[in-house]
Amino acid sequence: MPRPTRALPDRVRQPDAVFPRGVARACCVALLAVLLAAGCKRESAEADAVRAAAAAFLADQHQADWQAAFARLHPGMRLRCGSAARLATTVEEAGALPRAWRFDAPLVRRYTAELTGVVTPAGGSDSALRLAFDQEDGHWLVTAWALGARELCP
Repeated sequence: MPRPTRALPDRVRQPDAVFPRGVARACCVALLAVLLAAGCKRESAEADAVRAAAAAFLADQHQADWQAAFARLHPGMRLRCGSAARLATTVEEAGALPRAWRFDAPLVRRYTAELTGVVTPAGGSDSALRLAFDQEDGHWLVTAWALGARELCP
């Protein structure tokens, strides 16, 4: 005797996946937020390192520690400046010995960065500052430096 068969409904309800859709969506959003926060922290750390390198470079000049300031230059920039003594002469002749400074947010790319800001020289009025950096062995080194329209150690 044949078994009686039941007709299946037009739509068979599938049980929800292991996670209901709302929970899965919330997990995806939380994961995305964590990944974005981690990326922002890395960018923020790099931007802070660039600001610190710029501040140290200007502080060395402010304190007339020309050897230290010269050491913060990229090797190509060192060739253009010549020596720590010539760096001192260049800064003093330009009237660019920094007394105070402030920076805008740096633009950091993988191994390069650009920073703008304002420098108040010891004997003058505020000047626009532009610094460019390359990262070598974990250190940000100055590759270009300008006050106003004047390029220093061109």
